[in-house]
Amino acid sequence: MHKRWKNWSTRTFARWKRSLVKRNFLKSPFQPIFYDNLFSKELSAFRAACLELAPIEPKLHPAYFPAHGPARYTLDLHREWGEKFLRWSNAYANKGYEIVYVVPWLVAGGADLMILNQVNTLSRMGKKVLVIATESQREHVWASRLDKDVPFLPLGGDLKGLPFDVQQDFLCKLLLQIKPSHIHNINSYHCHTIFAKYNKLLKSICRLYASFYADEQRSDNSRFGYIVDFLREEYRAVDKLVCDNTIIPQSWVRYYGITLDNFHALYGLIPQISLLRGSCTDKKILWAGRICKEKRPDLLLDIAQRL
Repeated sequence: MHKRWKNWSTRTFARWKRSLVKRNFLKSPFQPIFYDNLFSKELSAFRAACLELAPIEPKLHPAYFPAHGPARYTLDLHREWGEKFLRWSNAYANKGYEIVYVVPWLVAGGADLMILNQVNTLSRMGKKVLVIATESQREHVWASRLDKDVPFLPLGGDLKGLPFDVQQDFLCKLLLQIKPSHIHNINSYHCHTIFAKYNKLLKSICRLYASFYADEQRSDNSRFGYIVDFLREEYRAVDKLVCDNTIIPQSWVRYYGITLDNFHALYGLIPQISLLRGSCTDKKILWAGRICKEKRPDLLLDIAQRL
């Protein structure tokens, strides 16, 4: 009796299931059933909720869902970095910052001088600017040169020790919470990676800018550094690429096969000073800058030999 009832219930359930699917989802016996068709209303509401949560958790953006089939999301259970994120989010989110500069550090250097000149100029024009540093290996000795109206956020100490993918999410979520109109990355490895990974999400709220200056070179003249790692991936992903001259980008066109239509030259500011003229009539050369392979000291030697 039990076996007969079991067989009858199985056949009845199978007939009910076929009838339900045919009545609600199939126009013909040969039409395939897609995951989206089964729960279209539920999926629409779910995607809308995920889109609303995307500024807080980028991985919930519907663009990350597969076209058909279930999506899986696992909550990151990092209490330590959650508390740090909450602290910085409460301090800087929704404070009206128009422009955020993301940098590795602020030390004595050429790129750092470019950062100071750009940030201080924008601040004096009435723009509300925030500077975020993502590294902690070096002391930010030039942060004191920022105008008093420009806050400086040393984020590298909080990022240190976290898994790198968590560091990426931390920075991306913080930028989404701040909601600037422009984000300008100057040499921050963390920011380069999130521009490559989350550029569509970030561009939904602001414009993205990335500065590239020069390739680094090994002893065998092979290239390495941020430009090798990110230029080809970012030159279409961001709104504008920035360089301090028009010559080096032309070499990138030949070497990396990119185009110049997305480049903009932003020259460094040079203060006006009176020239120091000595009484010595001998020809001399003044080298202003550090001596390294990227600065072409071979040209200095060539000039000296021609004098």
